[in-house]
Amino acid sequence: MELKKRLGSEKYPLRLTDHGGLHAKDQQVNDGDRSDFEEIRKNICPEFINFPHESSEYINFYKLRGDLSNKFLTNVISNPHLSSLEIKLALYFERLSHTECEGFVCLLDKELCRNSIDTFIGEDGFLYYGFPNETQPMFILNASVHLEDVIQQLNLTYDPDEARQAILNLHNFSYITVTEIRWENVQKRALRNLKTLPDDKRVYGLIVKLYPMMETKDLSKYWKKVNIST
Repeated sequence: MELKKRLGSEKYPLRLTDHGGLHAKDQQVNDGDRSDFEEIRKNICPEFINFPHESSEYINFYKLRGDLSNKFLTNVISNPHLSSLEIKLALYFERLSHTECEGFVCLLDKELCRNSIDTFIGEDGFLYYGFPNETQPMFILNASVHLEDVIQQLNLTYDPDEARQAILNLHNFSYITVTEIRWENVQKRALRNLKTLPDDKRVYGLIVKLYPMMETKDLSKYWKKVNIST
């Protein structure tokens, strides 16, 4: 008999957000509980970007020619719609992805730290996701990144709400793909024997992955210009 259900354990692994975004039919929550990270990326094109060959609300990377060089940095610094914090976080995440190419766990809550997060989620110090073919994929929880530490390194004052919004904006612009660590994002197959989700609405952190097409497609000439007042 299982004494306690553990979010992100081997029995209840997380389902990571697909780079294309989740569709409502795949979500396990009511509309009122749905996270803004789980919405399909939308309304970016009409407001911020101009594709002459595309009328969709979404950035259709498949319509863009690929490039052999890494375009992530170019796509960041050429976007006039990003804040200073968003630019710094995007560059930090890109650098971190050199060693954490499968993504990483990011903490925002001041009450949580990478040395204590495993008391709340995961199993034996690991946060599991997906279902295994041979070995089950996982993140090492004590290797998590706390946004407060990152932002202090950037000589900025930490505000968890501001940091979350900056990450959400980077997610919506498709620089990164984010999954919230919460029960609503557990693999659907793992929940089939549960009548209801555990009564735990807390978001314990974020799983951040770089969007690979931001490295191979050049958006720099498509951003809508911003007038800078003198």
